[in-house]
Amino acid sequence: MGSVQAERLTIKQTATGYWVVERGAVQLAGATTRRAAEAERDLVNRLHDRSVRRVSRRDRAARLAGPRPRGDRS
Repeated sequence: MGSVQAERLTIKQTATGYWVVERGAVQLAGATTRRAAEAERDLVNRLHDRSVRRVSRRDRAARLAGPRPRGDRS
């Protein structure tokens, strides 16, 4: 199973002086200073890394457990 490289997070300043964290054209977070925007970017990266680890752990556990009975939806 291959993985797709996620688009890099960038920090840009808007015309009004607000700093935003973007992935492509999508604004994910914002702050009033560049330093705060960098902290937001770090937080978004950590949350993404954590969610990827949780999904891969859950997938691995499901593969090890084998198929679930049809009636079991938990």
